[in-house]
Amino acid sequence: EAHGTGTPAGDPIEANGIRDAFFAENVKREGQNLLVGSVKTAMGHTEGTAGLAGLIKTANAIKLGVTPGNLLFQSYNPKILPLLDHLALATETQAWPAPPPGQPRRASVNCFGFGGTNAHAIVESYHPAPALARKQLMPASTQAPLAIPLVLSANNEASLAAMVSKYHDFIQGNEQINLNDLAWTLQNRRSELALKVTFAGPTREALLASMAAVIEKTKQSPPAAIGKRRDNRSKEARILGVFTGQGAQW
Repeated sequence: EAHGTGTPAGDPIEANGIRDAFFAENVKREGQNLLVGSVKTAMGHTEGTAGLAGLIKTANAIKLGVTPGNLLFQSYNPKILPLLDHLALATETQAWPAPPPGQPRRASVNCFGFGGTNAHAIVESYHPAPALARKQLMPASTQAPLAIPLVLSANNEASLAAMVSKYHDFIQGNEQINLNDLAWTLQNRRSELALKVTFAGPTREALLASMAAVIEKTKQSPPAAIGKRRDNRSKEARILGVFTGQGAQW
């Protein structure tokens, strides 16, 4: 999925970059040429979201197993003709080329940004392992030791207590949950709020017991403090961004 500037200079540069990246030393791989297209031919320039438009198109193409065709194509830029021994323009919608056995559908998404920046992503189809295979490969959550602590955070004691209770009930009611996956997600994919509490345990039962003990503390009168508050002492301010207009003064 190319940016597809549609300009006499831009398209050959991008096409050469694709050829050089995927066909190093001019060695052609077996099978058909690499299909190239651009969503820009269907919807025009979307300015700051150009890369997102290409990513959405590519994700849907992979999901549906089709290669969308470019619209309004008439003739090749003469500077691109020497590259057609490796590349091919998708001029009409067609079935996605069959990948090698055991390989996913895979596509490259490229986008140019303002001032010479460039973004690139490689996207591939997702094929979940069969449930039986996952069960055979993954140890039971009651047996697998929790390698990293379970970290929960909130803005105040009441919210933190409610969160501990919620996760306790969730873990207790879902024996198949992978505790290490859950702990990793809580540490790396959640905001760290002002008040937090951590739990550890060699087994699922030990972890639940630790959480239950904290829940009992919150039921006391008055409720016991259960979390550790982050140090909110002021730090030296730093520059977050500078809005310079055209930037000539910089």
